[in-house]
Amino acid sequence: MSNSLHTQLLVEHRHLTANRAGKTHALIRLEAEGRPELKRPPLDLVACIDVSGSMAGSKLDEVKRSLLALASELAAQDRLGITSFENEVALVLPPTRMDAAGKSRLHEAVARLGPMGSTFMSGGILGAIADLKAAPTPAPEAVRRILLFTDGHANVGIPENDRVAWATLLRDRLEGFSVSWFGFGEDHDADFLSFLADLTRGNAYVAKDEDAITDAFAQELGGLLGVRAMDIVLELSVQRGSATLLNDERSEMNGERLVIRLDDLSCEERKDLVVELTLPPMPAQEALEVRLVAQWRDVLSGTQEEATCEVSLVLALGPHRGTNPEVIEAVALVFAANAQKRARAFAEQERWQDAADTITEAVKRLKRLDTPRAQALAGHLASFIADYRDRSSYMGNRSKLKSAERAMSKQRGTGSPVDGLYMTNGKLRMQARFKEQPESQVDPRLVQQLQDELADLFRASLGRARVSTPGRRRS
Repeated sequence: MSNSLHTQLLVEHRHLTANRAGKTHALIRLEAEGRPELKRPPLDLVACIDVSGSMAGSKLDEVKRSLLALASELAAQDRLGITSFENEVALVLPPTRMDAAGKSRLHEAVARLGPMGSTFMSGGILGAIADLKAAPTPAPEAVRRILLFTDGHANVGIPENDRVAWATLLRDRLEGFSVSWFGFGEDHDADFLSFLADLTRGNAYVAKDEDAITDAFAQELGGLLGVRAMDIVLELSVQRGSATLLNDERSEMNGERLVIRLDDLSCEERKDLVVELTLPPMPAQEALEVRLVAQWRDVLSGTQEEATCEVSLVLALGPHRGTNPEVIEAVALVFAANAQKRARAFAEQERWQDAADTITEAVKRLKRLDTPRAQALAGHLASFIADYRDRSSYMGNRSKLKSAERAMSKQRGTGSPVDGLYMTNGKLRMQARFKEQPESQVDPRLVQQLQDELADLFRASLGRARVSTPGRRRS
């Protein structure tokens, strides 16, 4: 057993019915070491901020406050840059070390952020990638991530419905970086941001109001500061049988082995993966071996680590025996996540009764389990039933419902009502620290001075030749 990532393999039944093909479940449980006080790898971050006209007012103010709070938690080993986008893309601050001088430069850069124009999202992410690539190479163990915040739709550049173009763009340009996506309110497309998060190996958050913007950034930073294991690969083999992953994570078959890939786990974070096992008919007293091999990179030591778990399933006369309640609960939680996905599919077809019935069935299944997590999730799901009453109710809560579905399946916070079931102490502490930050950390006189200088620069730039890359400018 490794110190950085603890692995377990549990099965629903240890004794199965002989002479009959059947199905059962296995649970892969991963728990990252809960010691956030250990030395951590440096962070290399670029905040990619939508500054289109719709961001004016409290939304952009809260994003600015979140950026300053984020910077206050970083150290001199970390770098943070800012790229903004509207009709054009601007390099506001190149990736800069967060020592005292760097934080001062960041304060000045945040003050320069102002709303205008439309939402050139594809240009924004390309600009952020270019800005991160152009910076000097950080320490090899650095965690490199782009944090993109938007409140609307991509109405300039690649449209949201062209997912093939988005996939091609990011596959060609995203070299070892991950991207986390933050969407504000109901004007953005939560399904689209979730698609992009999966594509870029990052997270997706919904911020329902201005206060939730700070919580989302804090939760992301809390996870990044505590990253313990990365590039996790799980291989599950079933003797003379097969396996199918029920969670919404990346998986594929490699011969007879099920291969599951996870990007990272933070200190104290637990991930439960439910696998359905399909078994052939076997005579009594035979045993089937289920074997798990887990490999990952320990971000503190930089070394590759491995752990192996094995379980024997015994075939016997009579019904299945030896039920494991932890596996039963995990199966019910995954069923609830998939029920939420089915309900949303019904709602998209305006089959409101089918959607509500699907959630109701999941609630009943959870209530039959006498465990705190199942009961808590049942309460959350029951509150969602009203959101499937009609089109108006659904469209007003579409992002919330998508984020809850994602949180339940990924077992990681997304800004949804069910986040409390999956929060680590590190993320909770970071949210509390962000809330303690003063409302404004920027001298208003500095803000006015910088805005005046920006206006002068803008007037001076009229008629001046633009840089060769379309839609790019330095702020």
